[in-house]
Amino acid sequence: MSESPVRPFVQHDAAYRWSGVELRTYKEDGAAPYRDVTRQTLFSRGDMRGELRYFEVAAAGHSTLERHLHAHAVMVLRGHGGVLVGGQVHPVNTYDL
Repeated sequence: MSESPVRPFVQHDAAYRWSGVELRTYKEDGAAPYRDVTRQTLFSRGDMRGELRYFEVAAAGHSTLERHLHAHAVMVLRGHGGVLVGGQVHPVNTYDL
């Protein structure tokens, strides 16, 4: 029998986790300035041009400023913060996209 493609959602303490998904630091090399961020790659296939990732930023944390030629969509699953888009910071809350 093959391994199931389903990755059940589980919650460890206050962290959101998915069964069988590795919890990793945000940036592997540590060269970019960030604080208290983790990531989980929920879906990735080499024959498709896309991934689904879950990032978690702690209350006092922040991610790096990045620019890409490809589009990104970001949905806030919980909490609130600010997002820089086109030179302007916009407030974001739970379920904002």
